[in-house]
Amino acid sequence: MVAVIPFVGKVLDACKDSKVFKPSNPWVATIMSLLAEIHGLEKVKLNITFEIEIICQNMGLKVTDLKPSSELKGRKVKHCGLHPEVICCCLALCSAVVPGPSNGSVQTLGIFAA
Repeated sequence: MVAVIPFVGKVLDACKDSKVFKPSNPWVATIMSLLAEIHGLEKVKLNITFEIEIICQNMGLKVTDLKPSSELKGRKVKHCGLHPEVICCCLALCSAVVPGPSNGSVQTLGIFAA
């Protein structure tokens, strides 16, 4: 999360002047909602919450005005051998779906317990 949140901030920084990717855009609104949920989580480092507040400020929003998503509720994190700061804190990103074998099935990256 230490690397992902600043990256998302840089991407959203470019969106603030866009005619299409405004805070009212469903994609941007979903990302902001997820950031609001991460901001409200317990045990999130101060620099992450600060970065989220800066992202909101740059977008002309307040964290308190955003409706937090519920994407991360109830997710269990499996330790994948990475440093604790890099571990699967970006829960939504780590559960990305990848194509399966040649039979066309779909599998997850296996970071979360079901």
